Parts: sequence; structure tokens; C-alpha cells
Amino acid sequence: MILAVFVEIAKNRIMKKGLQIIAVFAAFLFVSCEKDSLNYTERKIVGSWDYTKVKYNRSWSVSTSDLTTDYQSIQMDFNADFSANYSNSETGETGTGLWELTQTYSDDNCVTTIYVSFTDDESGELSQVVFENANICNRRMQAYYQEKDGRFRYVLEK
Repeated sequence: MILAVFVEIAKNRIMKKGLQIIAVFAAFLFVSCEKDSLNYTERKIVGSWDYTKVKYNRSWSVSTSDLTTDYQSIQMDFNADFSANYSNSETGETGTGLWELTQTYSDDNCVTTIYVSFTDDESGELSQVVFENANICNRRMQAYYQEKDGRFRYVLEK
């Protein structure tokens, strides 16, 4: 009889300890696992990007200007917290800002646009870069920007 009481007390203590351990473990999981706020396309953008090709076509012209050398010293960093950094190794210019990705649907097509706003760290001047019809595959991004007088075609690589 006394042995049965001791066994019952031991079982209760083991069960309480086991439940406490499980509760602590479950609390740790819920606290340490945050939902990733980036979607699949946004995760592909995160990283450092260098311009590898820049072409410009004037409106109503068949000729293309190669502007790659003007952009080769520029690097853009897209961070997971939607912040962005800009640096030009040739001029020493740097900037910080924010980026945003939007996706719109037209018929069966998805159009991805990336907006990047930078403030020049020295002058405080605000500038914006827009990548229209952005296509990100592996470590390469291809995008366009249409302005009044022509169209830019960008290729960037990580």
C-alpha cells in the first residue's frame, strides 16, 4: 500500500516535470520562430547587385546606346528589412533608402516593378530608381525603365 502511494507520487512528479519541459519547449518554438515577412520574389532580390549591362533606346529610333561603362561602378544592396544601400566606387557617392516590390496582373501576365528611393549621404538629395518588368532568375535581374524620350534596359547580377 505504501509502495503504491510512492509510485503514484513519483508518477505525478514525472508527469508535472514532463509537462513543464514540454511547455517550455513549446514557448521557445513560438517565440523563436517568426514568420518571414518577405515573399518568394522579394527573397530573390535580397543581396548586392552590380550593373553588368545597360542599353538605351531613344524613342522612335532603331539605334541603341551602350551605357554599361557609366553604370559598372554602381552597386545596390537590397536588404531583407526593405532598406537599400547605394554606392559608386568611381565617385565615392553613397546613399541609403528603401525598396518596394509590386506585382500587378494584366490578363494572364504578372508584371513586377521594383521601386528604390535613395537619399545621398552627403548632399541629402533624393533620387528614385524604377525597375519595370523586372525578371529575377538565379543571380541575374533584367529590367526596363521607360521615360519620355526613350527606354533603358538593365541587367544586374549578384
